[in-house]
Amino acid sequence: MSRLRVLLVSHDPRLLLDVHAFGAPRAYDVFATPDYSATSRQAYELRPDAVLIAAQDAPPGDWHAALDSLHAVSAVPIAALVSRQSDADWALAHGATLYVMRPYDGRQIESAISRLTHPEIAA
Repeated sequence: MSRLRVLLVSHDPRLLLDVHAFGAPRAYDVFATPDYSATSRQAYELRPDAVLIAAQDAPPGDWHAALDSLHAVSAVPIAALVSRQSDADWALAHGATLYVMRPYDGRQIESAISRLTHPEIAA
């Protein structure tokens, strides 16, 4: 069985380390980019099984545009990592599959990836 691919869009190096640490021994590889404007291109090239977009560490215009453009060109499941309920509501209304509210830890990120990549199990 091939490993799943997860695209993480975030400026936060600590988040990158957390997600990488949980992905390494498990069944997915993490590909990270801090470039919100290139999210759709990255997803097209990588063909990820899931995308995590960190809203809390980017200007709203950046992550809003990234989520909108990604949702317009792909059916990949998306989790928004947010720190406010209003951001969570916006993300869900614009194509995110789910959100994870801050503060979160590696286990919550791992759970979100599992729910995105195996919705039949997580239901």
